[in-house]
Amino acid sequence: MKTVIRARSDEGDDSKIVSLLSGFYENINSRDDWKHLYLDNPEGKAIVSLIEESSGEKLIGHYSVIRMYFVAFGKRFLGGKGEGEIFDLSYLRSLIKRGQKIESGLSTRLVSHTLEGAKKEGIQMVCTNPSELALRSHLDSGYETVDHELRIFVSILNRRYLAHLLSERLKSRIVRDVSSCLLAMVLKSLFFMKTFLKGDEKIELKPIIRFNEETDKLMEAFAGSFDCIAIERNHKHLNWRFSGEEYRKFTVEYDSKTVGYVVLHVFTNPNGFKEACLVDYLFMKDYWVIFKDVIIKIVEEARKNECDFLRLNYMYDFKENFSISKILKNLFFLQRYDKRNILLSFSPQFEQEKLKILNIRNWYFTDLYFEAY
Repeated sequence: MKTVIRARSDEGDDSKIVSLLSGFYENINSRDDWKHLYLDNPEGKAIVSLIEESSGEKLIGHYSVIRMYFVAFGKRFLGGKGEGEIFDLSYLRSLIKRGQKIESGLSTRLVSHTLEGAKKEGIQMVCTNPSELALRSHLDSGYETVDHELRIFVSILNRRYLAHLLSERLKSRIVRDVSSCLLAMVLKSLFFMKTFLKGDEKIELKPIIRFNEETDKLMEAFAGSFDCIAIERNHKHLNWRFSGEEYRKFTVEYDSKTVGYVVLHVFTNPNGFKEACLVDYLFMKDYWVIFKDVIIKIVEEARKNECDFLRLNYMYDFKENFSISKILKNLFFLQRYDKRNILLSFSPQFEQEKLKILNIRNWYFTDLYFEAY
């Protein structure tokens, strides 16, 4: 089988792309879904590479780089997220069964083609988190690995979800129900004792519908105060990124002054549980000290939305300067390790800062980056 790798050319490619991606992504079921994620980005259209049979009749693979601005060490530059290395594996298997040979290195060629396209568009750094299956092709294309530690912190809000967590270890339903009930009561009591009469009345979560120029000042203050690498949180990017009704957005007010923002993703997960996930948060320099009180209010918000649990995917990065993980542990969040591959490809202009760039403690990651685009 001979193949051709090329850039997306026009709308004629889109139906084939949607057909391929819809089998892998729950949030892509129509061209409108795909268009919003890949074409409507305020920073510009994604760089999309396609691999197809030389006849042009069958789309076999897809990879892209989604544009986003970064700030790093006082500089602002165009970067991107490598996203969606997807192959039609069932079709490739059918070819093998019919005795056809599949060209070697298809994945590497596809990723390399996309990176070259991104460089031509002025993208200076691409960050990605490929699956284990896609890891080799990214490394062979020149990506470099960032060592890191990632944990998932969870605050249990009702017994039903706790029973689900215990189901793998406790096979008896009676034992599971009794254990989950007792443990839920203990966790709730411990949280109550930690938070009783300790809330700061000056702190308020103020619901907002959209981000604006005023919230841009939070990012400007953050970038001006801290020497780290982060996605630029301008209002256009945030409004595009968190456009759905399932995202609950709040500014953090302290003594009537806006000092930060938080975004909760409230949804029903595949196991049928309603969860609230803290997908993004940012504070001005002198107000990270109120993070504990803000988390307490976020837990209250999750309860108001009748969520089964609150989740925070936490990277041990620049945020550890503010002892965030210690705060979550002290509030009796349960935790577990999570495995992700974090890879970077960057232009030669960053070569002198390579060691700093590859140090996870110089990054500020939240699910603004990780959550599926």
